[in-house]
Amino acid sequence: MVFDNTSSDNATTFAWSFPGGSPDTSSLENPVVVYNAPGQYNVTLIASNPAGADTVVFVNYIQVGSVPVAGFSNATNGTVVSFTNSSTNATSYSWDFGDNSGSSETNPVHTYAADGVYTVTLSATNSCGTVTSTQTVTVTTAPSANFTAGNTSGCGPRPAGSGHLKAESRPLQRRRIRR
Repeated sequence: MVFDNTSSDNATTFAWSFPGGSPDTSSLENPVVVYNAPGQYNVTLIASNPAGADTVVFVNYIQVGSVPVAGFSNATNGTVVSFTNSSTNATSYSWDFGDNSGSSETNPVHTYAADGVYTVTLSATNSCGTVTSTQTVTVTTAPSANFTAGNTSGCGPRPAGSGHLKAESRPLQRRRIRR
């Protein structure tokens, strides 16, 4: 951060204080200071000349934000996946569900069209930048049992010593058993 000294033209020396900055003090007229940790910081400037000094203090003048941290979990129920966003320090979100669709909701629920393995990416953004988190989501639905048969009626073998045996056709009864 570059500080632009706007003290009166007759100031000849300067004493800056930058708690939390690097450097934390300076005698330069227009110093450059780096703040490496998020927080709020005060700045003090004392401008002097042989006739005296004047001090100005700006409280919480420097505001250093945090980059976001992206993270999420998910719960799958068939083709429906509920996403829970655990990101911090973010102000907006962008989801890519890995199937050419997305969302800007904080905690979206997404329905996939088919079983599969999808790469899901969450981008968490604030004024300090964008950070992403990526996970693989596996969508699997329960199978559906079914079958067909070519010929479902006909005559069985004749028992020894009997005449004709005729089978009757009955409708196929289908029962579904869930486990």
